Amino acid sequence: MRSNIFSLDLAKETSDLIAVNPAAPAVALNHLKALLAERESYLNRLQQIQDDFVVLGIESHELTDGNPEIGFLLPRTLFDNELSNLIRELSAVQSIIRAFSELTTGSAEPIEVKQISTSDPLFFFGLAQETIIVIGAAVTWALNTWKQVEQIRKLRSDAAKIAALDDGNIQGQLEEKIKTFIAAEITSQTEKLVGDLKETPRKNEQRNHVHWALEAILSRVERGWAIEIKMIPPTTTTLADGETLSESEGKLKLWEIASQLSFPPMDGPPITQLPPPSLPERTNTARQERAPRRKIKD
Repeated sequence: MRSNIFSLDLAKETSDLIAVNPAAPAVALNHLKALLAERESYLNRLQQIQDDFVVLGIESHELTDGNPEIGFLLPRTLFDNELSNLIRELSAVQSIIRAFSELTTGSAEPIEVKQISTSDPLFFFGLAQETIIVIGAAVTWALNTWKQVEQIRKLRSDAAKIAALDDGNIQGQLEEKIKTFIAAEITSQTEKLVGDLKETPRKNEQRNHVHWALEAILSRVERGWAIEIKMIPPTTTTLADGETLSESEGKLKLWEIASQLSFPPMDGPPITQLPPPSLPERTNTARQERAPRRKIKD
């Protein structure tokens, strides 16, 4: 299946095709016919799969209210099938959500449990759209960070194969380079997220919370932790009933983030340490103040 049969840019692609072949509109027409036939065939296959699931008694979870949901996949290697360890990991997820919820909405919003799947447990939660956007962007950042780390790892592996370079100094230097790079990336991303907040006693606390959340995400992604975003595909042409332009733009941003979520397996043993599963303690001054709300940039 071609990836563009559900593209939001089909209209532009068709216009470009007509512009390239102005004297032969049949070329664009034939292209569209082939695209529609492929799309219909794909949808028919999906319908057949859905019908088979119904026969097997497997029900789907519908987004009845149209609001997006975010799922957290917790690999069993993270909790070793121990209930206490699973509770610890769910506590970490709750803390991550709280850190970003306070950053975007100004308070710790309620977390609505939408769906729970087994095997490797997958928990879907209903949250504010802007909170899901920031969490999704943080996970995307973590994935991009690990891509760069993998390049250094490959360099270290290649160096180990060369006799003249296979010594402790070079291997140790590359190992230290990875740790320094990860620490710098966490600090840099933290400042990007909290930099626009007004200066208050709560800002430093939020900086600590976001730093912890980014560290928690990065170390868990390295260990097979993943997220999934479920949402109704947005439209670029019209607003839904009661929907604001900002909400519509947020859906497009979230759709873009969701399309980038790909979790390749990590090579080698983990480099990072898992931080404690709870947010850093609040100060007495910070407890008395509501968290400032961050405006999401485009």
